[in-house]
Amino acid sequence: ARWFHLAFPEARVIAVEPDAANAAMLRLNTEAFAAISVAEAAIGAEAGFVSLIPADAAWGIRTERAETGLAIVTIPELVASVENGALFLAKIDIEGFEEDRFASATDWVDDAFCVIVEPHDWMLPDQHTSRTFQQVMGQRDFQVLIQGENLLYVRPEAA
Repeated sequence: ARWFHLAFPEARVIAVEPDAANAAMLRLNTEAFAAISVAEAAIGAEAGFVSLIPADAAWGIRTERAETGLAIVTIPELVASVENGALFLAKIDIEGFEEDRFASATDWVDDAFCVIVEPHDWMLPDQHTSRTFQQVMGQRDFQVLIQGENLLYVRPEAA
């Protein structure tokens, strides 16, 4: 969040973090930056709830849909929470939940100039968690760049 704020100082950065301890650390690390806000939630295609799946490391906590639990927010809801908000960039690193995030309600992709996704097929073999985002992004006019473990989809006019 801090890196994106420093790279785009006039932008509003909303960081979504489902784990309470990680969200607390995120708030602590960003409290000096008024343009950064933290949403303690999960991000998904549709409203609902998730439960957290523990991992060996705090960065690896996963989510799965549930009847109750932590709220899911959507990208359109996040954009609407910013007065005169417009989506420039979405970075999605959600430990396999990208299958849910791109399963439906993907119109927001048409408003983004850049979408960065960290796929997790390596972590969840045979679950095809990147299939939905590959289908959604492949139907649009983005240049695809690979940077480390991230796929960067950039509109040609933004490049």
